[in-house]
Parts: sequence; structure tokens; C-alpha cells
Amino acid sequence: MKHGTKLLALIIVIGLCFGPGTTRAQSRPYAVGVRTLHLSDPLRPDRRLTVEVWYPAATGSTEQPRRGSAPLSADGPYPLLVISHGNGGTRTDLAFLAVRLASLGFVVAAPDHLDAELGVDGVPTERVPVDRPLDVLAVIDGLPGTSPLGRLIETGRVGVIGYSLGGFTALTLSGARIDPAGYLAACARPEHAADRVCMYAPTWAATEAYRADLGLETPPDEAWPAYGDGRIQAVLAIAPSRALLFGADGLAAAEAPVLIVGGTADELAPYRTEAVFMAEHLGGDPVLISALGAGHYDLADPALWGDPIETLGAAWFGLHLQGRAEAAAVLEPEAVEALPGLAWGAVPD
Repeated sequence: MKHGTKLLALIIVIGLCFGPGTTRAQSRPYAVGVRTLHLSDPLRPDRRLTVEVWYPAATGSTEQPRRGSAPLSADGPYPLLVISHGNGGTRTDLAFLAVRLASLGFVVAAPDHLDAELGVDGVPTERVPVDRPLDVLAVIDGLPGTSPLGRLIETGRVGVIGYSLGGFTALTLSGARIDPAGYLAACARPEHAADRVCMYAPTWAATEAYRADLGLETPPDEAWPAYGDGRIQAVLAIAPSRALLFGADGLAAAEAPVLIVGGTADELAPYRTEAVFMAEHLGGDPVLISALGAGHYDLADPALWGDPIETLGAAWFGLHLQGRAEAAAVLEPEAVEALPGLAWGAVPD
């Protein structure tokens, strides 16, 4: 099926699912408020999450969020988006994207992942593949119960955004499954000996033991069960990494629609073996958009790639979570390639 035909079919399906009059996003941007919350996870009582939340507000600016501004509930509830930051990052790393999406009628939440890979708070590295997806689920589960922001959230319409290691996190919520046997076999091969993603392999027994301690055992030699559920309806992965943790079979299990934005000059998450490989093997008709000449950190820099990332994110989630069929036009190959520095699909070496 050609891309344009896919998008036309998607418009028809979304129109049937949402129906007339169900899209609440207004034609002009909302003012944006921001608050910092603290959430706990009943599954991991010792892991307390600090979460930044941007939301449509009753007063303020569309571009400079006002801290503590009163939520605008009249047009709600709004779909929820959760952002997962990269390794060594913080909850505010993609604030430029969060503000834009909040102004378009989303509640956007971003937790600090405690940066286990950097040893913050003494959290062992081997817990990273387990803790990060659970952090996102803890936000999705916990935020609706808070006041006053909880009443703004439409709990059945959720999207996940991830950058770098956060892109891996986002993919785990798409339905993609981590495949330990395939991962360990790949990391044992000489061509992957220096791959950063294989840093987990030597302590994988501890990773499995941690899952068991949390009651998340899986049968031997099988992929982990998917973290995603029916609430998560769209994913945006920016410069995603750690494809080896899924392998081709694990990626094929994805069900939610995934948009991947990969930089062709990515020095940390190589374009061909990460973004392109993921797009070629993900289930659910993923879309790959290539950022020409972009390095890994470039895609998180609002001065370099902020405008196209905001445009793509607004269209992707507008289409899948707000039922705005007109957003599909922004995602057509011709429209994407009219944006500076972007190409539809994979580009040749």
C-alpha cells in the first residue's frame, strides 16, 4: 500500500472512531500552565518520581508557560502525552515540544528517570530496561488521581514521546517486546562487542532477578510481555536507541502507531542500525522521517530542529489522539519533504 493510500485509510478509520464533534482542540492555541508533581509507584515504593506537567491553562501565554496557572477544564478532558528523556537528561529536556503540544490541547507529563546509568541515587545500571517503562506507566496510572490536573486527562487516549534512551522506553510502550535470548546472543557476536547497548549483557542475570523481585517473571527463553496497553495509542521516538534489546521479532510485536525521527549523522544511535532497523521491523505500519545531517544531540536542540519536531509531533498526535483528520496532510511524503532538512523514509548511504 502506498503511503498516501495508508494515510487516506487512516483518516477514514479515525473519522469512524472519533465521529463528528468529538475533537476538542480549538483553532487558536491555548495558554499553557506548568506544575511540578511528585508521584509514587505502588510496585516500587522506594522510587518516587518528580514529574513536570504542562497543560492548557485558563490564563497566560501560549509560549511561556505560567507556573501554577489554573487549568482550563472547559474544553477537556485532553489526551495525555508522557515524555521519556535521554540518558543523563532531565524531565525538562524537551520542554519546547511539551509547551507546543500543551498549547494544542494535550496534557504533557515528563518524569525524571533518576538516570540509573549515571549512578544517581545508587540505582544499579541493570535496572534501566525495567525501571524506565515502569516509570512511564506509573505516570499514566498516577497522574489522573492528582488534583487539580487529574480531571483534565482523558485516560483512554495516551501517547508516549521518547528521545534517545527515551526512544527505547517509548517503544516498549508501543507493544514492542524485549527479547533477552536474542539480545544476549547478539551481544556475544564480535561485531557487537563494542556496542554501547551491550552494556547490560554482563549483568543480565541481575536484571532478570530484579524483574522477579517485582513479580514480573517471564517464562525462560521467551520475550518479556509487552508493557503497553490499550490506552497507549501513538508513539513518537526521536533518535531512538537500543534496537538490539528488541531484535526483529520483538519489534514486530508493536501495535501502536510509531513515528520515528532519525538523524542521518547520529553518532551515538547510528541511523542505519537503530532508526532504520526499527522502522523496517516494527509492527503496526511505522513511519520513518529522516533528519538530514542531524547528529544525536541536534534533534533535542530547539534552535536546530525544534520547528520540524514540533510540527511532526503536533500532526502525529493530533491525528491519532485528537481525531484531527486534516493533520494527515502534514504527514504526507510531499509535505514532510517540504520542511527544511527532512526526508520521508530511509535515505541511501
